[in-house]
Amino acid sequence: MRIQIRRSFAIAAGLSFCSIGAVAQAQESYKAPSKWRNFSSKKKTVPTLRQVSVFDELEHAAEELIPPGDAALDASAILPEPVVEHEPNYSTHTPAHNHAPAHSHAPAHTYAPAPMATSHPTMAAPAPCNSCGPSPYSAATSATWEGSCAPARRGPVPISPYFGGFDLLFWNVTSNNNQIFVADDATNGMIYEGDINPGASLGYRVNGGRYFGCGQWGLDVAYLSFDPERESREAFDGGGGLRLTLPVLRGVEIDRGGGLVTVYDDFDTNATRIRATRDLRVQGLEISLANFGLMGARRLGSCNPGGLFGGACRNGNYGNAIGPLARAAGGRSRFSMIQGFRWFQLEDELQFVGDVDGTAGYSGTDLYATMETENNLYGYQFGGLWSYCVSQRLLLNIGGKVGLYGNHARFRHSIGTSTIVANTVSQGAGAGDINTDYTDTVLAGLGELDLGLGYRLNCGWTLRGGYRILAASNVATAPGSIPNEYVTAASAGAVRADDSLVLHGAYIGAN
Repeated sequence: MRIQIRRSFAIAAGLSFCSIGAVAQAQESYKAPSKWRNFSSKKKTVPTLRQVSVFDELEHAAEELIPPGDAALDASAILPEPVVEHEPNYSTHTPAHNHAPAHSHAPAHTYAPAPMATSHPTMAAPAPCNSCGPSPYSAATSATWEGSCAPARRGPVPISPYFGGFDLLFWNVTSNNNQIFVADDATNGMIYEGDINPGASLGYRVNGGRYFGCGQWGLDVAYLSFDPERESREAFDGGGGLRLTLPVLRGVEIDRGGGLVTVYDDFDTNATRIRATRDLRVQGLEISLANFGLMGARRLGSCNPGGLFGGACRNGNYGNAIGPLARAAGGRSRFSMIQGFRWFQLEDELQFVGDVDGTAGYSGTDLYATMETENNLYGYQFGGLWSYCVSQRLLLNIGGKVGLYGNHARFRHSIGTSTIVANTVSQGAGAGDINTDYTDTVLAGLGELDLGLGYRLNCGWTLRGGYRILAASNVATAPGSIPNEYVTAASAGAVRADDSLVLHGAYIGAN
């Protein structure tokens, strides 16, 4: 029974101080004496300065229950080592202890001076996030931060809970550059699709957010915009003829005052010049929930930040993609995961104008064929970012996102002048008028790949750059929506959301 009591007391004492042991990891280690006993059989001496601590109380209670010769349950192996944050100025007077009577079970109320602290202070652990309640990672925040991304022997410091960034995008749009839109009578190409394809244009992406849940999560909101200049190309009849190379327009007719004629023949016979124009616009919104580290770690954000652009920062601990986590994901690597909602919009317009009215310049009496598409993708995406610390400041970033979306696609199609509408040959005017506006909803996909480098300028900001690819499938583009038949106006104006869009190019920015 005596052995059971001793063991129960030892276990309870160890468990009751587990949190104190965790905090003590951030302090310099203390070497305990071989024996936590100092007995004297003569008299009891009171020290000049006594430091009463719970360690002393438990020490003497354990000594009463554990015989001096019991090596298996020595008090120094059970109790945690005391920690002194600042070196006290104690008297050199050495206290002594009196033996209690052999039959007494009361502990002897004598005290030993607390051990002296080392002369190498360490940085205190970050203040707990009291408003968020206890965190399972509180012990990890006080551990020494090891690895090449932060100096050894220094603890992690809090960072601002706010984060953000921006990118300048130098993107290109892929397309079928070999398709001929305008040719001469000898079928020599004069305007190709690639001629009106948006070239390298400038876009941007901005994002901002905040950590919450004591830094275990981050809410990120980002906006993307890519609106290249309208591209236009014009071809003139220099004597070799001019035609719009869309034979399907033989199924559409128009009467501009001289009788019914197919639109194809009107372009071929009367056009002295033809202009092709394309205008493409992209924008999007992302609301993402991020977590950090494999299996979920805690970013060291502060509930009471010192400033908006970085908060506290000391000696190389950076609050960015490679910044400190409460649970390290490897000395050089960080891995964050995101998931959330995304809206992506693609608008694309293609127009052919033929100067067929016999007057110089384009006017309302000339012939226009217009295809306009609008795609609104709504859905869920997930992805991640792997950051590798090449050196103290240089980072390698590899990321990706993928998602499934419902694409609410729209196609508007019209052929005619400003006052006269062309119609299908099979249906005639009225029912066959080519002035349609239809919508459809299809399943679409969207993904991004990102490869880049980052250079940490200071505690709060990192300069970054690289190459990014964005690809969308099952979307309606203007060139891909050119009808392949004009049996009815409805079939010609149906939504064809079976094309793809690829945007790619370099980017540079900061976070």
